Amino acid sequence: MSSDWQVGQDLESLRELMGQLKADLEGQANSRRSIKENRRKERAKELMPPDPADWKRRLDELVSSGKTDLVIGYWRVSLEKQTEGEGPETQQRHIVAWATANTARGVDLWVWDVDSGKEESRVGIDFIRETMERGCVRAVVPFRYDRLARNQFLSELLHREAREHGVMIRSATEDLPDGPVGVLMRQVIQAIAQYEAAVIVMRMTEGKRTRQLREGTYNGGEVPYGYLAAGRGHLLTCEPEARIVRLIFRLYEMGYSQSAIAECLNRWGIPTRLRGQMGWRQGQVRRILSHEAAYRAEKLFSQKCPSPEKIAHSAILPPRPEGASDLLGNTVPLPHGTQVPDDLWGEAVPQAPRQGTVNALTSAQAVSLKTLFDLRDVGMTLSSIAKELNRQGHRALTGRQWTSSNVQQYVSRRRLYDAALAATEVTDVGAMALVSTESAAVQRILELRRAGHSFWQIHRALTAEGHKTAAGSPWSISSIQRVTKGKVRRALAS
Repeated sequence: MSSDWQVGQDLESLRELMGQLKADLEGQANSRRSIKENRRKERAKELMPPDPADWKRRLDELVSSGKTDLVIGYWRVSLEKQTEGEGPETQQRHIVAWATANTARGVDLWVWDVDSGKEESRVGIDFIRETMERGCVRAVVPFRYDRLARNQFLSELLHREAREHGVMIRSATEDLPDGPVGVLMRQVIQAIAQYEAAVIVMRMTEGKRTRQLREGTYNGGEVPYGYLAAGRGHLLTCEPEARIVRLIFRLYEMGYSQSAIAECLNRWGIPTRLRGQMGWRQGQVRRILSHEAAYRAEKLFSQKCPSPEKIAHSAILPPRPEGASDLLGNTVPLPHGTQVPDDLWGEAVPQAPRQGTVNALTSAQAVSLKTLFDLRDVGMTLSSIAKELNRQGHRALTGRQWTSSNVQQYVSRRRLYDAALAATEVTDVGAMALVSTESAAVQRILELRRAGHSFWQIHRALTAEGHKTAAGSPWSISSIQRVTKGKVRRALAS
């Protein structure tokens, strides 16, 4: 597929190519990180982000000074770069003018959001709702009602909560009468604001799709692996990543599975785009393979634009042979259990262990996996295992809390982790102690049932004696019934 990767290639030249490739990928990752960091710093200079802790401190100072009729000025912009037109300064100027004309002190506290008005959970809005419950607010003044919300449901909810706590919500630029007529006019204004927001999104989406069809550009989102963003949807080839794309397709053509290719890249020390700790995974390889036609510049990286007028990005893979179909799912896989292709060039490439993978587990990761496998061996369900691991404070290899899907993933790949666990010399992690505890509770249930006690009496007895299930939770009536009916608990299946 590419002259970069030749079967039987000299190992010394291969190592030199690998070393240069790793250096290029690392430099590319650092470049991407620095661009993101610079953009974040520039945005931070343009606009101060919301700080609920500072708002709360200032609110406490006002309340402690005896002020219980506070006026909160609220402004919102959708984007951090929105500083002109109806930006923060314009909104604040109108709010101050209203507060000066209608209150004794003006605005006591400023609260703001940098978010879409359609979002129901925003930092500023959540703070205002909490503050109204304290009973120290007299009025909340937005620039316009659509700045408060472009969501009819949220708008009505805020006004209802304000009425319950005796708080006024008044627009600084929209003078509406009191009574039913004012409520009707406000609801019409909010409905129009919600409609305008939906129309804006529709027009932007249609505009992007039209330009994509006409110019063959990318329609946003994460830039495909192997390319760099060049602005306005145009993509430039990133040569270090392009070589990895060609290698992935080369290995897949040879019959290696997606998981084997991912493990191969990790063992060779090939970093991901941003050098993630977990390295390559099967899903990343599959996403690349699923866009074969786009990598050959035969279509775009989008399922919503099947027939553009032209293709703007350049090809990474050569054109496919006449009449050939996509590779994904059409290649003949190697026999099950085939090792990662270290012998592609006739000699094994030195492995480069990565923290958090099957080749380099930390002690905490090893204890977590050992506990998981032991609990599975004694028959606990996936959800019960996840709850027990989280209760004991264990974390998955990614550092997150355990879920049923994560447990299933590691159980299915247990064979890959057995050798790594053996290398860490982690032995007993106390999983069997949980099972013995539940065994004692089961024996107690059967004993009390034979003595003629009801399920409620058994439940109260277990609670008083402090019996727990293997998952560490109190016994429920339904669990007690299953035990008395002879249905063995899964934690005791072995």
